[in-house]
Amino acid sequence: IHARKGLPKILEAYGKAFNKKDDVCLVLKVAVKKTEKPAPFDVDFWKLYKDFQQKYPQHAEIEVITEFIPNIASLYLACDILFSMSHGECFHLPSLEALGAGLIVIAPKHGGVLDFLNDSNSFLIPGKNVRCPKDWQYWLGNAKSSMFDASIDDAVHMLRYVNFNYDMLRIQMSHHINETAKAFTWTKATEKILNLVE
Repeated sequence: IHARKGLPKILEAYGKAFNKKDDVCLVLKVAVKKTEKPAPFDVDFWKLYKDFQQKYPQHAEIEVITEFIPNIASLYLACDILFSMSHGECFHLPSLEALGAGLIVIAPKHGGVLDFLNDSNSFLIPGKNVRCPKDWQYWLGNAKSSMFDASIDDAVHMLRYVNFNYDMLRIQMSHHINETAKAFTWTKATEKILNLVE
């Protein structure tokens, strides 16, 4: 669990968007590692989760999965939405896999996801570029590195809008979601690579 993934912002947006009266559940699939000396960019999930519960005692349901899932498609198919608040992704395969499973994706309007996410097949959260703290960087550290800071207020609005209008949105967006998923299969990727080589 790296700071770059924006888990505190996911929890913050969810806490602001919903309470225990709402029929929603946030499913968090986290790999919790116990190391004597965690890296500076690692996040202490259980501390983060405890802080969230204290700040939002009336929060809506959350399910935390730490075990290995042999078939990750089963997790996608059990959900309706994939929600990301990542500060930076070069591609973000989970967003594409979510489209392949027919989910609605809510993700930051930045980075590699824009190769396949757009306003027709997803909800893109606006934000701004900010300096990336050096201790968040697990690549070669650079004081001038930047990251994307997606707007929590816009994320809250999108979460609520998609949740409360889900059936209508699935019908409206299904064609665009399916077409994107078909355009980015492993077979299509192989064809593109072979065409480049040729």
